[in-house]
Amino acid sequence: MRALLFIFLLLPGLAATAAPATTPAQDKMSRTIEDFLRAQSASAPGQVSIEVGRLPEAERYGACTHWQAFLPAGARAWGRVSVGLRCSSGGNFSLYASARVRVDGAYLVAARPIANGQSLAADDIKIVQGELTAQAADLLLADAAAVGQIARTAIAAERPLQATLLRPSAVIQAGQMVKVITQGTGFSVSNEGQALAAASAGQSVRVRLANGNIVSGIARAQGWVEVRN
Repeated sequence: MRALLFIFLLLPGLAATAAPATTPAQDKMSRTIEDFLRAQSASAPGQVSIEVGRLPEAERYGACTHWQAFLPAGARAWGRVSVGLRCSSGGNFSLYASARVRVDGAYLVAARPIANGQSLAADDIKIVQGELTAQAADLLLADAAAVGQIARTAIAAERPLQATLLRPSAVIQAGQMVKVITQGTGFSVSNEGQALAAASAGQSVRVRLANGNIVSGIARAQGWVEVRN
């Protein structure tokens, strides 16, 4: 019993040695990184929490009176990231530290199994809460981005919905007779023709006009084709 009591009293001391106190220089660097990442993630679509990794210990870092944080080219404050620290006053050195930016918020998942080629309705999707930074970069956050879209592949129930899993529905069908409007500087000419393929809004589509000529234009949401001249 006395042995157990001795171990119990010893545990706080062991915990203290497992997590050594940080130095004032490390605290300053950590605050600089956290403030920088919080500013960078201010527009994130959810609740942000930031964790800064262990910083190096070196006496020369204590001489720095002002740190400037930055991200490597192409990086963003999302998930695990390496943050640069540059001393701009009191020294001439720089270093990198690891950090994690976690964002929790709402995103879309499939409410039921969705078949390949199926058009998604409002009851095919649901909103859940979770860690956005643990999901794919093209994760969909709002139902307006999914309703009316066509599944490119079969989607299992509860699977997070991504932009790459869906495609826009066609506004023009292959063989459909469509209005073709040719626009240029100071003029606009309207014709009719037959679409040679299906197309979603914003996609290029070829149309055979009544005189046999084939033109390429952009399918518009209203079901007509715009040709720029």
